[in-house]
Amino acid sequence: MTADNKTACLAARCIRNALVVVCNLAVMIKVLFTLTLSLAFMQLRAQSDTAVIKDIQAFQNELNAEYKNPATSPLDSVDRVRFRKHNFYPVDLSYNVRGRFKRTPDEQIFKMKTTGVRTPEYVKYGEVEFNLQGKPYKLNVYRNIALSKQEEYKDNTQ
Repeated sequence: MTADNKTACLAARCIRNALVVVCNLAVMIKVLFTLTLSLAFMQLRAQSDTAVIKDIQAFQNELNAEYKNPATSPLDSVDRVRFRKHNFYPVDLSYNVRGRFKRTPDEQIFKMKTTGVRTPEYVKYGEVEFNLQGKPYKLNVYRNIALSKQEEYKDNTQ
């Protein structure tokens, strides 16, 4: 083997080794980028979870205030005086699920039994399908006829 051939072989090995290093660096950069992106999404998810928990707690506080206020409380005066707060379950975000709503038109109005003597009128408005902890569920959605006639509850989508 001549000196030129040895030099060419050595140069080829150096180039091959440099390419291997560059490829390894590219893989490492890709892995680091993926990890950085994953950490960023995890941080956004944590911030999002914190915001959801704050929203839930704000709703719970508003509901408690509504029940304490004589102008908005569904409780009679005796029960309202005794009312302190609702006993909410601890917030568990595994129950924060996405669902699909399907409107069920042409349903008949019916009187719904309650724990008291009232029998308010409702109509089945639709169904919501969702998965919770790997199991599929379907819930009926009902519309209170009396509430739907109040301005704040009117359905303006029709």
